Amino acid sequence: MSKLRFSKSTVDEMALLLATGVEPREIAYRFRCHASTVGRIRQNIDTFGEPRPAPQAKMGRPQKITPEALEGLLDWLLDNGSEKKLSYLDEMVAFLDEEYDIEVSKSTVCRTLAKEKITQKAVSTVSL
Repeated sequence: MSKLRFSKSTVDEMALLLATGVEPREIAYRFRCHASTVGRIRQNIDTFGEPRPAPQAKMGRPQKITPEALEGLLDWLLDNGSEKKLSYLDEMVAFLDEEYDIEVSKSTVCRTLAKEKITQKAVSTVSL
């Protein structure tokens, strides 16, 4: 199967030609594609009402930390930043549990912060 995709405007033009009654073979010849491609576009119009189906929803497990809770956590981190230099993950877990009633592990908080590209690294000296 070819990975070549037509642009949205090209597919819309094919759909318009289909709606005006032009034969799929003529459309395929004009756009240099296979007749089954035009047939697939016609099938999408019949099924979904548009030449390309809408993207499907994300699959997988829902996020435990909601966008509202993440925004609250980030605000809390900014507020705590003036008092002390470092907020520990267990404090963040306790904050989410108290404020939003969300029970998460430290690794979940760590992954969420990493996804948002937020890091807090502390520099410490090691005595030898």
